[in-house]
Parts: sequence; structure tokens; C-alpha cells
Amino acid sequence: MTQLVTVLKEVYFLESREYENVPSQALELYSRRDELRKYVINLNQTVYYYNKIRETVLEVEYPLIESQLTDIDRKLLQAENSLTWNSEGTAATQKKRFMWSSKLQFDFDLIAIQLSKVTKVTVTSPTSRSHASLFST
Repeated sequence: MTQLVTVLKEVYFLESREYENVPSQALELYSRRDELRKYVINLNQTVYYYNKIRETVLEVEYPLIESQLTDIDRKLLQAENSLTWNSEGTAATQKKRFMWSSKLQFDFDLIAIQLSKVTKVTVTSPTSRSHASLFST
């Protein structure tokens, strides 16, 4: 992803200086910069939510969301093997990417809701008062 951003910046710089020998592959990528920028933003968002869940889930919460995380890992692996920056930008492909990222975002939201419910129940439960300090800040 960093290489893609670097190429786009370099082509922008070369074009602004009216450099004539920009490689055709770089120009083709640059012509799709708006589309690619959306993909980079989406990918960064996906990475953020994935890491946030992986880093903040408590050991006692993990079994509650383990199957969902396994499903997300499977989807991410599938995307790593099938989606590229050079995939055709047809409407069907774009719709597939959007639906995939929307579903993944929905999965993250669902996990966050489940974890917040677990936290709320744990904190307010009279039988678990000793655990309340774990969740207060």
C-alpha cells in the first residue's frame, strides 16, 4: 500500500513538472487515483478496526467472538488472494468490493456491540463487583 501511495505522489510531481517520460503503467495507476484512494482509505479503516478488536479483547471475551474473528480472518485471507490494485474497475467488481467491505465493517460493529454488552453486564452484575474495577477508567 505504501508503494502505491509513493507511485501516485511521484507521478503527480512528475506531471506537475511536465516531465514527458513517465512510464505508462504509472500513468495508468495515476488515472485511477480517486478509485485507488478510496480503496486505501477502506483498507486503512479495515486494518484499524481489526487491530483494535484484536488488541482490546479480553481473554474472557475471546470465546464469545472467536467464530466471528475466524470468519473475518478467512475473509481477509480470501481478499489478500483475490483483490489487487490492478483488478478491473468494472461496476460489478466495485460493487463486490463495497459489499465485502460493508460486510466486514458490519462484523466489526457486531463484535464491538457484543463486547460492550459483556462489559456492561460484568460491571453491573452484583455477583461480579470485584471485576468492576477492570472496566473503569
